[in-house]
Amino acid sequence: MAELAQQRCSVLIVDDHPAIRVAVRSMLVKLEIIGQIIESSNGPDALDQFKKYQPLLVILDLSLPGMDGLSLIRHLASSGHSAKYLVYSGLDPNIYAARARKAGANGFISKVYGLEMIESTARSILNGVNCFPVNTAENDELDQTAIHRFEVA
Repeated sequence: MAELAQQRCSVLIVDDHPAIRVAVRSMLVKLEIIGQIIESSNGPDALDQFKKYQPLLVILDLSLPGMDGLSLIRHLASSGHSAKYLVYSGLDPNIYAARARKAGANGFISKVYGLEMIESTARSILNGVNCFPVNTAENDELDQTAIHRFEVA
């Protein structure tokens, strides 16, 4: 099976803060696997952008105007499109990483740790590896076989 990261893929960035969208975009343009980058500032617009561009990866915050990120993930995941979802949020990962995984996310990065993890996490997710904070699976009693564990020092 060919890895997804071997293809140039489109990415949808969903965050209500323009500076965050610009920063995430600046990290993604470094990746040779990324083609088109689409941006959205709220849940309803993200739904429209998703339908229009059908990105392979959606990077989103959980706190969004119009529709929260968990609801957005559930809605997009039910669309039948095989997109991957990476949550990049300032909310407590001890609480929200497991909720994001249950909603259908493929990864969770806390904004507390900065942007450094965006590149490697996006690449891993596109290659089929779920990326969540270390304790997410144990706390949620989920299958740990497909979880890439990471810690930030």
